[in-house]
Amino acid sequence: MKENQLVARLAYVDFEAPIEEINFDVEKHCPKIVTGINKLIEWLEK
Repeated sequence: MKENQLVARLAYVDFEAPIEEINFDVEKHCPKIVTGINKLIEWLEK
């Protein structure tokens, strides 16, 4: 990477989400993650 690059790596984990479910839906099963990502998007768009 170049010295003037600013990079962040984020990992999202919802330990309460039932990942074993066949029809796993992020919006349904991980609403906290969806809310957090939406707030990050709003902040970045300012």
